[in-house]
This record gives sequence, C-alpha cells and structure tokens, in this order.
Amino acid sequence: MESLTPSPNADVNLKITHIECHAECLVVVFQGQRKVECELDYCILQNEIQRVFKVKDNVYVGGSCLVEDTGGEWHRGRVLEKRENIYQVFLIDTGQVLVVEETHLASACDELFQLPPKVVLGVFASILPLGEKWRPQAINYFSSLVGLQITGCVKAVIPHQLFILEVPKIISDVLELQLGKFIDGDSFCLIIEMLKAFPHETLCKRVPQLLQQKCAVKELLTFSNSEKPTDFWPVPDDLFPRLPVGSKENVKITAAVNLNKFYCQIQKWQKELEDLTEAMRLYYEATSTENNKCLDNLGLLCAAKRQNGQWHRGVIKQLISDHVEVWFMDFGNIEAVPSSCVQKLKVEFMALPMISFPCALSCFGGQDETAIKIQLKELLQALIEQTSVCVHVDLFSDIKHLYYITLQNGNLGINAQHPENQNEAAASCVSLLETKIASIAVNQRPCNERYDSFENCTGNKQTQNCLPEWDISLSSHCKRVEMQINSFHTAFVVHVINPSDFWVRLCEYQDEFQALMKDIADTYNQCGADEMVLKKPEPGLLCCARYSKDMRYYRGVVTEVRHVAITVYFLDFGNTDTVPCYDVKVLLPEFSNLPALAMCCALACTLPVDDVWVKKETDFFKHIVFDKLLLLHVIGKQNKKYVVNMQFRSGSQQDVATCMVQGGCAEYWEKTPDSVLNSGKSQNLNPRKLKKVNARGICNTRKNKVSRNGEVFQKEKSLSVPSVLRESGALSCFGKGAIPKRWKSICEEKLFYKELVFKPGAVLEVVCPYIVSPADFSCQLQSKLPELNNLMEQIQTYYREHTSPYKTGQVACVVKCSRDRKWYRANVVQQVSANEVDVFFVDYGYRERVLLKDLQAVLPDFLTLESQAFRCGLKNVPLQVNSFNWSEMCRRFEDFISASRGPLTCIVYALVLVSPGCLCNVVDLQTPFVSAEEFFRERGLTQSEYIGLRNLASLGSLYSFCYSSFNIKIGSEEEVYITHIHSPSKFYCQLNRNTETIAALTKKVSVISKMSNNSKYDTSNMRICIARYFEDGLFYRALAFPVESAPYLCADFVDFGNKNMVERDQLMPIPESAPDLMFTPMQAIECCLSDLRETKIPASVTTWFEETFLGKLLKAVIVSREPDGQIVVELYDGQLKVSKKIKEKISEELAPSNYMEEFIGSNGGVICHMKDDKYINKVTVKNPKRVKSKTEVKCQPPHSLCHPTLISKEITVNAPSESHNERLNCTGQQERRNENRPKLISLPQRDIQVNSEVAAYISHMNSPSSFYVQLAEDENLIIQLAEELNESTVNIGHENCLDELMVGDLIVAEHAADCFYYRAVIKTLKSGNSFEVEFIDYGNAEVVSSSKICRIRKKFLTLPRLSVHCFLRGVKSTRVETWIKKSTSYFVSRTNNKLVTCKFLQQHGEQWEIDVICDGKSMSNDLQKKGRARWQNTPMHNWENQPKRSLVTNGNPQDRKSRNGLGTGESKTKASGMKNTSKTPLNLLPQDINSGQVEGAEVIHITETGEFHVQLLRNLQILHELNVMLVKEAQSDLLGVDDIEEGLECMTKSERNLKWYRSKVIKKFVREKLMLVLFVDYGKCEMVSLNNAKMLSDKIKSIPKQAVSCKWVWFKEPRKIQFVHALVDHEIRILFLRYLESSHIWEVDILIGEMLLQEYLNQLLSHGWTTGPEECSNTDCKEFDTSVKINSVTWMLLQSGRRYSGFATAVTDPSNFFIQFEILFDCMQNLSLLLSDLPENLPALPEELVAPGASCLIKFGLEAQWNRAEISQVTSESVVLTFIDYGFLKSIPYSDIHKLKVIPENLSVLPRLAYPCSLHDIVPDKTEYWSDEAKLLFQTFITKPDLIFHFKHYGSEMKLEVDVLYEDNNLAHVLTAAGHAVCSRSRCCLISEVSEPLD
Repeated sequence: MESLTPSPNADVNLKITHIECHAECLVVVFQGQRKVECELDYCILQNEIQRVFKVKDNVYVGGSCLVEDTGGEWHRGRVLEKRENIYQVFLIDTGQVLVVEETHLASACDELFQLPPKVVLGVFASILPLGEKWRPQAINYFSSLVGLQITGCVKAVIPHQLFILEVPKIISDVLELQLGKFIDGDSFCLIIEMLKAFPHETLCKRVPQLLQQKCAVKELLTFSNSEKPTDFWPVPDDLFPRLPVGSKENVKITAAVNLNKFYCQIQKWQKELEDLTEAMRLYYEATSTENNKCLDNLGLLCAAKRQNGQWHRGVIKQLISDHVEVWFMDFGNIEAVPSSCVQKLKVEFMALPMISFPCALSCFGGQDETAIKIQLKELLQALIEQTSVCVHVDLFSDIKHLYYITLQNGNLGINAQHPENQNEAAASCVSLLETKIASIAVNQRPCNERYDSFENCTGNKQTQNCLPEWDISLSSHCKRVEMQINSFHTAFVVHVINPSDFWVRLCEYQDEFQALMKDIADTYNQCGADEMVLKKPEPGLLCCARYSKDMRYYRGVVTEVRHVAITVYFLDFGNTDTVPCYDVKVLLPEFSNLPALAMCCALACTLPVDDVWVKKETDFFKHIVFDKLLLLHVIGKQNKKYVVNMQFRSGSQQDVATCMVQGGCAEYWEKTPDSVLNSGKSQNLNPRKLKKVNARGICNTRKNKVSRNGEVFQKEKSLSVPSVLRESGALSCFGKGAIPKRWKSICEEKLFYKELVFKPGAVLEVVCPYIVSPADFSCQLQSKLPELNNLMEQIQTYYREHTSPYKTGQVACVVKCSRDRKWYRANVVQQVSANEVDVFFVDYGYRERVLLKDLQAVLPDFLTLESQAFRCGLKNVPLQVNSFNWSEMCRRFEDFISASRGPLTCIVYALVLVSPGCLCNVVDLQTPFVSAEEFFRERGLTQSEYIGLRNLASLGSLYSFCYSSFNIKIGSEEEVYITHIHSPSKFYCQLNRNTETIAALTKKVSVISKMSNNSKYDTSNMRICIARYFEDGLFYRALAFPVESAPYLCADFVDFGNKNMVERDQLMPIPESAPDLMFTPMQAIECCLSDLRETKIPASVTTWFEETFLGKLLKAVIVSREPDGQIVVELYDGQLKVSKKIKEKISEELAPSNYMEEFIGSNGGVICHMKDDKYINKVTVKNPKRVKSKTEVKCQPPHSLCHPTLISKEITVNAPSESHNERLNCTGQQERRNENRPKLISLPQRDIQVNSEVAAYISHMNSPSSFYVQLAEDENLIIQLAEELNESTVNIGHENCLDELMVGDLIVAEHAADCFYYRAVIKTLKSGNSFEVEFIDYGNAEVVSSSKICRIRKKFLTLPRLSVHCFLRGVKSTRVETWIKKSTSYFVSRTNNKLVTCKFLQQHGEQWEIDVICDGKSMSNDLQKKGRARWQNTPMHNWENQPKRSLVTNGNPQDRKSRNGLGTGESKTKASGMKNTSKTPLNLLPQDINSGQVEGAEVIHITETGEFHVQLLRNLQILHELNVMLVKEAQSDLLGVDDIEEGLECMTKSERNLKWYRSKVIKKFVREKLMLVLFVDYGKCEMVSLNNAKMLSDKIKSIPKQAVSCKWVWFKEPRKIQFVHALVDHEIRILFLRYLESSHIWEVDILIGEMLLQEYLNQLLSHGWTTGPEECSNTDCKEFDTSVKINSVTWMLLQSGRRYSGFATAVTDPSNFFIQFEILFDCMQNLSLLLSDLPENLPALPEELVAPGASCLIKFGLEAQWNRAEISQVTSESVVLTFIDYGFLKSIPYSDIHKLKVIPENLSVLPRLAYPCSLHDIVPDKTEYWSDEAKLLFQTFITKPDLIFHFKHYGSEMKLEVDVLYEDNNLAHVLTAAGHAVCSRSRCCLISEVSEPLD
C-alpha cells in the first residue's frame, strides 16, 4: 500500500474540512480532502469493495482495513485504536470515525487501496505556540482555515498515515500575526517522534490522542540510528568553531536532523552574529542579484537570503529548478532559496567562525536508560521552548566533525555576551557560592528595582534628606546591624534610589534571614484579612506587611498612617510601600530578634555630574551592582548612613566608583571630608563643597553645552556598546606632569565619544567636511567649530609633550594623521593586521587605515565635547550603486557644496539607524539661493520624497518618524486645529488641509491594532510604534522613550503633540506591511504665539487658552520659524487676535497680584507666586480626578475647604495655649478701642474687568438672584489661607470686651460643623453674646457665640474677599416662592460640584451681574427657555431693598438678614410665604449615584419584601448638620391641616422619640387627625399627628435625601431575608448596579469586607448558623467551629462603559448568552492546573446546603474532569447546575447530590470565567420570544473572532447588559436592521443629573 504514502517533500493540495486546535495542545491537527481527478474510479472501487470476499484476520492498529457501517455498507478505513474487541476506525474516503466491534472488520486487500484516500489526516508542521498554549486569536485563525484550499509540502508521514505538512502560507500568517513561533521542519518531525517515548509526561499530554502512541526509548534510538546522519557540509577549518573539551556553553538548539545530529548555536556570540547579519544585509541588498555564476559549483560558500528575509552565510547543497538548497552554517538547517537570493560570500564575512556546531548526546554511548531519558527530556524541552540551555562539551570527533555533549539544567550564571576571547568568558565565571548569594538577593528582594520611581524618596534628593524622619527613633523599636569604621564586609545591594542612597544586606546574615523569611511566610500566609491586623498603627511601630508587588510578607516599620492604607518601610530591604490596613499585621516577638538587616549607604569618591543624580546615572549604577557580590569598605558614617567603597568580588576586584567615573556617570572626589569619617558627628554632607579632581587646577574652562533651543540633546551610544562617558571634569590647559593618578586606571574600561542627535524638524547651520555621496556625507555644526578648534589646539599641545599608550581593544583614541601629522580624535573600527587599524575620525567624518604606533590613549577631558561629525543623507536621492547616474550625482553634489562657499542650512527630516551604533540624519541642505532638493530636481536627478525616504530607511531602520514642513511659507495663512497645549508659548497644531491624511492614518492604525492586539512584544528597544491612549482606548502613532519605572514608557503621540505614560503592553510595533504609517510625516506642528515665546504665562491664562481654543478651527498667519523647528504664528478667531487677548489677560492677572505676594511673603514663601507659576503650564481641568478634588474644595461650606493634610493634624483651636492665644484682658481696653479695627471695606478690592470670563465654582447659593462664586485660580490660596488661620488664632471673647465688636468688623470665626476658623464679617449683633457672621471667602452665614470669635491678624488683611457676590443676568428678584424654588432647584442641579465659566457683565453696588456658562450653555438662556424666571430689559433698581431667601448646598442653618436691616417680622413673612406655596413644593433631590459605583453604607431599615434603605457613610457629616438645622427650623409655624396633602414633603414630629424628620406624606386620615409619612432620610414609615407638621425651608430642601432605596440583586430565598435583617446598623459596602425607574429603587449587590454577601452567607450556613438575626448580629461568625468550610466563587466586577475583548462560550439567544473575557485567560490557566491536581476524596456538599446559589465541584465529561458549578434550581427529583466557567446547564438526579463536592478555598478565590449576558436595549420584534432567524443571525455574529463587549451595566441577577461589537458593526444594530429586534423602552435607566424635567 505504498501508494497511500506520498514521498517526503512532495507537494499536496488539500481542502481543509476540519481543524482540531485546543489551547493546551502543542500541534494543530487538520483533516483535508484531496482533489479527485476521476470520481468514477471511486464509484467503481466502492462497488468492488461491497462484492469482495471479506477476510477477518490480520487487522492491527495503524493498519488499513475494510469496515462495515451501521447500514451494512463497507468502506476503506484505517484502525486508530483498539480496546479489547472494540475498534476505532477512520474512513479514509469520507473522514468519519466509526467505533465497531471486531466482527465488522475485514483485512485489507492491496488492490483495493491503490487509489489514494480522499481524506487525509495531518498536523501543520514547523509552528508551535508562543508560550505554553495557543492563544484565542490563534485558535480563531486556525478555525478560519476550514473550507480553504491549501498547498503544502509533506515533511514526513508517521504511523496512522498522519501527514506532517508544511504550509508556507500558514507559517507566514502565524509569524506575521504573532500567533506562534517557527521551528524548522526537521526539528518539528523529531519533536513528534520524541513525544512518543514519553506518553505519560506533561508535554505529551499537550499532543492530540492521534500522536500519543507508545514508543520505547530503545525504539526511538534505533529509529534515529537507522537513519543515515546527514553529512557535514564542507566549510574551511578556520570557520569551524573550536570548543575546549570540558567547557560549558549557553546554546540554543536551532536545527535537529535526528538524535544523532543536531546543531547548537552559541549564545554569547549572538551580538556578533547580529552585526554580521546587518552588514551582509547592507551589502547584498545594494548589490545586483542578476547573473549569479556561482550556482554550478556545489559546496561553494555563499550568502543567501532566508525565508525570514535575513542574509546569512551558507553552503550550496543542490539545485532544484529555479531554487537552490542551501545549508546555513550558523543555524544548521537547510532551506530552498530562490536563485536570485544567492550571492558569492565575500572574504570580509568569513572572519567570524560558525556560530553553530553539530552535536550528539554523549549518553547514547552508554546503557543507562534512565540517563538517556533525562537527556531526551532536556532536549525535547529545549526544542519546544526554543530557549537557551547549558551544555557540557564531553568529546569531539575529528572524523565526524561532531561534538558529544551533555545537556544541563539552567543557564550559566554569567553575562558573556561580548567576551574578547573564550578565555575571557571563562574567567568571568563566578563561584557557585557567589552565584547562589546573588540569586538569593534577587529572589528575596521585595522591591523590583525597576519600579523605583514610585518610591517616596526620589533620586534627586541629596543625602541628608533621603532617610525618613522617623529613622532617628527607629533604634528604640528595633535593633539594627552596625558596621564599624574601616571594617570590611561582603554584601549585596537590595535597593537603590541613587548612588548616594542605596541599601545593602550583609552575607553573614543570609542563612538566618532565609530561615526568618520561611517562618514569616508559614505564619502570616495563613492569616485572614481580619486576623492579626495592627489595631492602632502609629509611625514607628514594628509590623509585618504584605508587599504589593509580590504579595509576600516582610518585616517593616510604620512610617505614615493614611485613611485606608499605611506606608511601611521594609527593615531588611530599605524600600517603602503603601499597604492596605488589613495587610499590615502585628510583628510577633520571635520575628524581631534578628536586627534590621538593610543598611543605608552612600558611594564614596563620587559626585553626580550635574548636581543631582539623573536616571541614566542611577540606571548605570543599578546595572553594575545588582546581583553582584560586593566587598564593602566602610570609610565613614553620617547619621545612620554609611559611606562605603565597593569592589566587585568576581576576579578583577574592580572598584565601583571607578566604573561610575569611567562610564561618564559620576565625577571623582579627591578625598572624603573628615566630618564624614567621624561617626560621632552628624554634620550634613555637601558634596558640592568638595574639591573635584582636575588634570590641573588652573585654566579650568568649563565648556558650554549647545545652547540652541532644543536643537541638540545628548545620546548614549548604547545601541551596541557600553554607556558613553558623560562630562567627567573640566577641560584644562595641560602642561608637563599633569596626569592625575586616577586617569591611569580609566583606560581599563572602553571609552567612547558622545554623539550629537537632533530632533526631526531641527534647522542647523553646518559645514560639510567630508562627502562620499549624496546618501553619505558628514556635517559639522557651525556654532561648535570654535570649541572644536580650541580642543584641537589642546590636543596638539598635550600629545607633543606626553605619551599615553594606547591599549588594544579600546575604542576611543587619539590618532596621528598620516597627511598632516596632526593628532585627531578617532574611534577604532577594526584591527586589520598586527600593526594596522582602521579608524574613523569622529570630528571630520572620514575613515582611514593607520599604523598602530600612531595611536594614543585619549584623556577623559578630551571626551567632553561631542563627536562633531554627524552622518547625513539627502532625503530624495535615488540609490543606484555603480551606475553612471550615481557618479554624476556625486560629482554634482560636490559642486553644490563647494559652490555654497560658506555655511549651509541643514533641515533634519528623519533619523535612520544604519547600524547598531550609527545614526544617519535624513536632511535637505540649503544655500541662501537654492536647496539641494531643488538643485537636483532641476537636473532630473530626484525622486518622490516618499520613495527617497524609503530608500534611505532601507539602509537600516527608522529611528524617528518623518518631518515635513508641509510647504508652509513665512507670511502665508493656514487653517489649523490646536491639538495639545502646554502654554501659549508652546502648543501643537494640525493643518486643516491634512484632515484626509489624518483620517487615513487613524483608520490604518485601527486596522493594525486589531490584527494582534493581544500579542506580546519586546518593548525594550521599541521606538517607532503605535500606542494606546488612555482616555479613549484607541491606538495612535507614537515614539516610545524609557522612563524611570520599568513597566511604563513615555509615548510621544507625534500626530497630536502630547506625551503620556503608557504600560509596555499597550505598545505595538508598526509592521513592515504598513509603510505608510512609518513614512507619512508627523502631523503635529509645534507652534508658539508671536511675542510670547519667552513670556511667563500664568496658569489661569493657559487654562483659558485651552478651554477656548483647543480643537477649534483657527486662522494662523506664519510669522517665522525657530531653529528648533517651532513655528511662530499669529492666531485669529474670526476678527479676534488671540495673542492680543492673551496679553490683556496677563495684564489683568498680574495687576491684582501684589496682595497675594504680600500674603505669601509673610508666610515664608509656602505658595509659589501666582504670576511666576511657570511650572503649572498644563491645564488639567479635564482630568476627572482634578475636577473631583475641586468639587470637594469649592462646592462645600467652609468646613470642607480645609486641605486634606489639615484634617490629620491635631489642631485644638477651641482651647489654644496661652502662648498662641495672647488672650486679651480688660486692662488697656481704651487703647484697643482707639485702634483702627479692620473693616470689610478696608480689604483690597478685587480688580474684575467688565466682560471678563473666568473659571469659577459656586461656593454658596441663596437663589439665582443671590449667590457667591470663588475663582478657580484662587483654589490653592484658599486652602493655604485656611491652614494658616488655624495654626494660630487670638481669642477676644471675654465678656468685658464684647462691646468692641461692631457690624462690619472683620474677625476670625469658628464654623460649627468642623470647628475650624475662617475669615468673617460681623453682620448683626444678637442677644446672648452671639453674632451673625458671614464667612467672606465662601458667602454663607452663621450665628456664633462670642467664645468662637478671634482677632484677625494683619497678614490676613492683605488678601481681598475671595468670594464674589453675584446675581444671574437679567433675573428680577421676586417674592413669589414658586419662582425661587423651581429656578433655584434647577440652577443648583446644573451647577453643583461643577467648574463653570463666569462672565462678569456689570457691577451693581456690592453685587456683580454675571452670566454662568455650564457645559457650554448659558444658564441665563437656559432658565429663560425652561420658563423658570421672569426677565427684565431695564436696569435694576433698589436691588438691596428686596428680602433675601437662603439656600445652601450641604450647608448649615443660617438666620440670614437682608442688608437693609430687616429684623423682626421676617419669620412671619417666611411662614406666610411657605403657607401660600405649599401646593407647589420644591421636591427633594435624590443622591447623586452612578451605575457601578461602590459606596460604604449602613443599612437603616428593611421592609418585609426584602427591600431596604441605606445611608452613605460619606454623608454622615451632612446628616449631622441636617439634624441641627431641623432643630432650629422646628421653631417655625405649624402647617394647617388643610395645607397638608398626599405627596407633600415637609417636616414632621415622630411620636416615638419626639424628634423632627424630613418626611413625605403617604396617606392622610382626616377623621383620626393622623397621617402616614415616610421619613425620607431613614426609609421608615410612621403614623404621626396632622398637627405636628411644618414646612421645609429651601435650604433644607436643597440637601439630597439621605436614605437610598435598594434591592439585593440576588434576593430569592426567605432565609436570606433573615440574614439581610442581620445587617441592620452594620457598615457594609454597596455596589450600585442599576436604577429601576419604574419602582424608584436601586438594584445592588452587597460586599462584606472584600467578600460578596452571597459568599459570606454560604460561609455562615456552612458554620451551622441557625440562630435568629439578633443572636448573629453581634457575633463574629467566623469563629464558629466547623469541619467543612463552604466557599462561594467570586465574580469579577466590571466597570460601566468599558470595553472588553472576549468570546462567547454558550449561546441561546440575544437575551441569554455567556462570554469569557480575555483578561481572564491567565486565570483560566491557573484554574486548569488547580483542577487537574485535585484529589478524589473531596468532602461532599452537605445536603442542607444544596440550594440555589450554592457553589460546588462536580466531575463531568468523557474524561471525568472536575468542573466548578453553581446550583440554579432544586426540585425533589433533580438539581440543575450552571457550569460557571462555561455557561451551560446540566441537570442531575437528586439522588446524585453526593457527587457535588465542596469547593476548596484556592479555587473559590479565582473568579468565575463565564458571565451571563444580554444585548443592551433591544427586545424581540412583535413577539415575546426571539425567532429562529434572529437566533441564527445572532449565533453567526457572536462566533466571529476578536469580538469587543461594551459593558453598559448590570441587569437582573448580575446579568451583564452589553453591546457586542465586531469591527465597525454593532450586533444590536444588525438585529434591528434585519427586522428581528426593536429598541427597548421599558428597560431601567440611570439617574440623570436633573431628576425631574423642568416645565
């Protein structure tokens, strides 16, 4: 039957009919149908099969046979499996699988199997998953192949006629979409064979059942030995790698022919291989590929282009038509390469030996099968994971050219990436002990140093400020390790802030520390959230806290106590973390015996280069000290910090300080001051006062850095070499004997010159010292030539008289030029012989071969100036190598340069990385008359800019996006949109004419982002990318830059101008298939307003500028272009000149600022001057957090205006000490009476310009005709003022002195609600030693006693009143109560807690007439449209003679009087007004709550139906104030019985406690003189007397209802109602899910601690809770003893409005389906592992707990695997289960409930994976149920890949209301458009901002 088996490498064409791809399976199995040439032959064959005589013998697994189906028809088949007399047979012509008994089989006749099978089984070769499993995107991709025609190459046919098929198209798709990884075909086939030897191993469980055929190890070896090993292809001996026998190497197995021949690639040479590959690419891509004549000579060395597009060295094996088989020597594999991609290998590319070497396993020579198995497993693991592995070289066979090796666990513990030779690599190995200690230091460190930017001690702080303030007292709480001066210790670094602040731990304590950590883990990991919690945390208390990044417990000490978290310093590591209170435990005494092991140190002999340690220097320090064993020499101590010298323990004994200096990351100290050496002194260390080492102390001329604005920035040449030297000292005038000793050691490390790097768009003045071609020439900055000339003179002077021997291997040097015999700075490129080297002259740009004797070592001072030559290439020249046109272009380009006769203007358009260390600037050069681009265009020698950029980029890779001037001419006009604003002197615009380009970019980016948005990319070197913007979740083009914190990068969104921190996994590279994304110019143009470039812009003006013009179409007149590329413009908004308006606003801003400066100056400069606020140059009012903080500050009464830090301070202002009070006595009263007491009118007046618009908050509201505003710009000032006022007050409240106070006096008064003092003015004198005062900075009034009044200090009189009394434009005050209530209610609802814009129109006495713009709408116009006010067109008269009503937002009761002195009789007027308007009350507002919000709450009342009311904990202060207000309002008149109607909101007196409550009348019983009322703040109903009702004042009505009506979403069972009753008067947290508009109730879930109520209830029931709620309410239910702990599976809480990726798992119809989210995939993997490890003997779920809502485990499926489930329904006959990780239902008989098992806790904490969903806002059309057509359309859509689920809110019983999105389609819209659905109008809706519509 050989005809069934195609020969290897044969091509087959198949139509895929079935795919079997599981996430855990290693390979993908397919079923394919062959194209049949003659169907008639198969019909004849089928008839023949029926007639042939059937023989019942000789049938075996894997063999062919005839099989009879249930209909009695016989078919050709192949046996897959046999169990006793049952066979599983695959029908090779239909693809079906039959399970039959032996009697239905017959042996196969060869004649019947001549025709090939119609259907074949196989696996896709050469692809494996990226990780341990296939991701959902990969599964979706393979599933999409069904129905497609594919062509592939058969690599092998294994038993069962299983094809291993290599399909190039599938491989390329998988790699391009980053769905999997590639492995060569031979290695893949070997993996398949090896898996058979380990059927019970973990790896083998990851292959399909078809491949799980038992194969003994001996059979596997026999199979490998039977194959003839592939001959080693001839390579010169000097190319073959020579590895010493007995040595170890880190290798990667790159190709495996069989077990007797596989190839290992040496990992330490990877960098060299990358450089070689890049060099070959540059050479061969530029060389013509025609007329290759080397193909006839087989075995010839060649250069060939692999399938991945890279050029590599190879040996030609054979010719195949138009392809060549090439064996790639650096990988060991063979590929068929097009003949056009094969070139002759140049001699230059033979210098590097082969990177790979052929191997065989040494163990095959022995008989130890166990050892062979171990080695085979290691080999299999290395092949599958494609990771590095360590090998031991045992033997080398010269005859076979084969190394015999042993695979070892792990990698070598060294970094041998760039050894100079193999001996150097060997010498760099560290001892096992040192490796172990270093690894311990890494594993035990609770702070990953990449996250150091979040530490509360920054790297910029100097030595004396970095230790916490509490550190001085630490010794009284905990012992610490001490080091003696001049002692030596072995240690490792555990935490670094900077080289002057880092922490070490001594090795001598390591064993004790490890034992301690184990004991701590054993003790605290068992603790619950509420166990062993530190009850009263205070700074200085010892604790054991869980570190947030690894969730382990460590010893610590409390440093700061916050509201819900505690800041902890970790004693054994030195870092700090903010930890939740429940994760801070009591430190047991036995864990405090070991002293604190982390010791703070500073590195001796080093200083930061630029006064403070910058990120680069700190990163370099971390890199060289982390994971290293160090020798510490303690040379001094300052306070608690040790000053140490550090040396590496690994061989060289090199000094860390020397490395820092050599690396340009520190400056050298000459000596350590004596004050530091004396540990008994505590003088502060000021490194800047120390003498720096210079070559000579005279003629120091510190060189200036480049001064152009943004023109040049330093770049480390870190792409291929170590860190470049920073400025390490001052340049000097050298003389004899001027070499300091420290320079003698600096040359031990490689030195490099710094490079100049420019931003695209930079405009430079340059000269061209060297030209190769228009695509390769060098430029120098004209501005730096004087510095270069000066440096050249110093170099000539020094090297004429001194000799600094050059050390071989050094890069930077000084070389004597052969032409003029002068010394030049240079880099060594390569050594070509024993006495010759090639060098590159870094300041002039050319290369030359010189004698080695002409090289000298460079001094560090000569490294300071950057390399002056920077490589350039013209942006639009065609690259034609060796052509006449190219030679002509080169000649003409030289003519263009020489004709300029002076400096040229160079515009940088892009940066290209041409090699791993060399940047090329893509530029255009301009003379005063013509540009190079125009020069060549006139001669017909240019091409399009796009093609030119692509050609230059082909020389390397783009390092930046491209710049374009967009042909903007000076003096021209452009329409622009402002996209991002720093300030008016720096903002970014897009051109309106580029709108289509921007839209195309956005669309293309969106497509790319969806291709593989869950792939993992290496972001370490990613620069050009697309990044997700956090505000809208969309991707945009960006440049990525590293920052201090490793998980984040800084993304510069080049088309908009803004920068944001993004997580690394939010970046994606731009694929090569999208060149337009790389080469389309950056759309954001940096601009500044004319005459404002150097102007200091106040923050408020920037805020106005952004709010007014951001995103608005404006006209821009181009004024000029700055050297850094910035465009200077004049902006016009219609006829308004923007810069003129800004200058006016700056003048307005600066004019009244003197009083602020005076106040601030008196406070020691605590607040920055407003007019000098250059740091606050970015408007942040759009940040929700910012708005929230302003809401908290501005829109509350004065008590909430205190800065949060003040709340934590213990300020006892009620009884200040005598020293602060300076209490006044009655002696000298006459003198005080004669003093000028401060009056309100004596304060500075605020200068408000007519028609000015400012951002503000409404701080207090009486009505639209009387309210107060605070300007947003005064926020910090108000906070600081409140803080200063409460630090010291002078009490003048003695009785004998009360006659001093008069109306109008300015004083400081205490606010009753918070006991804080605020500025106030005496409004009226009250009886009983009390006064009515108005808080002038807020606007509200209060009656206070004389004991609460203090004298105001003079410095507080320098500020004007900070609240402005206003009325709304056009509003006429009236006595009509209806108007006041309704207009005020609407005004409050629109402006409360919002930043608004106030336009000041006209001043009327003390009041300003203003318009308030809220959400872009005029409140005046809005009220007019709503009919809420009466309007007037005439000027206002007698405004002050109108009585005022008072309404405060969340305020206190105020007995406010009008300014005309109305006194007695006012209360009667109020009562009358209320009585007349009782039928049109102002409705009480509900709480402002949003869906998805979580609030701490207290259950205050529960109805019998299970509904309940809660009060929010955040409103307790408001509730307290409300009760005080009600007591005062109770003095008003009673309502008449006739005025009381059902629905009336009033205040009534409870018959139970005789207290007054805000109430709503439910029912009126006139005969009984009773009424049923609802206490709206408590949710309770009561029958009260009709004669105990009073009207609510407006100010009380303005406070929202304090009781929130709720319904538990899981409310089902009566026993759960009892439990909810137990929650009364307990603090819980409420998750608000959705608001049911029809019943005015919130559907909620309840959290007890971190646990959902349902889970908590199950735990109580499992503890045997049968008592009533009264008994349980006061009991800690966790203390009940029980043998079984019942756990409920948690839910993942989703955020309303957020979008989630996922896929459907169970689908019924649009109202009932389940989904899994991609964010839970890691959780899914963990769950799978935990379920697979569960024992069989789990405890059964108690029968009493078999009830709806209970969670359990049950075995299910063919393989009887454990699954999590939830009981949905219980009857006497059955139990219905929901499988919560998949979504489907299953019913089991009630008699099988013993199969339900208790869920272990470690499984219950993993959230459920499948979530019930319903499409949002649609219902079936016309009928109650979904039609079959609707279900089919829905199911077709929901099975598509890459679905996005837009979560709206929680529905009934936690069902998610979602929109399902695919590409640009919304599933709900699709169903509606097809006529299957309509929009639902009956669904619940969220509370809107205004509860009731305005009539």
